[in-house]
Amino acid sequence: MEKISIKQNRYVSSGDEFHIGSLIFNKLKERRISVSSLAQQIHCERANVYKIFNRVSIDSAQLLKISLALNTNFFTHYSETYKAKKKNKKIKK
Repeated sequence: MEKISIKQNRYVSSGDEFHIGSLIFNKLKERRISVSSLAQQIHCERANVYKIFNRVSIDSAQLLKISLALNTNFFTHYSETYKAKKKNKKIKK
């Protein structure tokens, strides 16, 4: 398998925020799937997959393709963030 690296520090959570590119990168490593394989499954170039790893946000259609390719529902992270922010907003009132 090819060696994968990203420019940013990998992190999953910072308060109620998360870095979607890091989550995708970590899942790819965990599943031992190559960047080339993911690129082929989501119909893009390898270079674009590396760019995805550095993204803080992502298009929902692209995230759906990635979720299906990696058999992981990445949308749950957004749902959990929404719930946490909504809860915090109610508390502050």
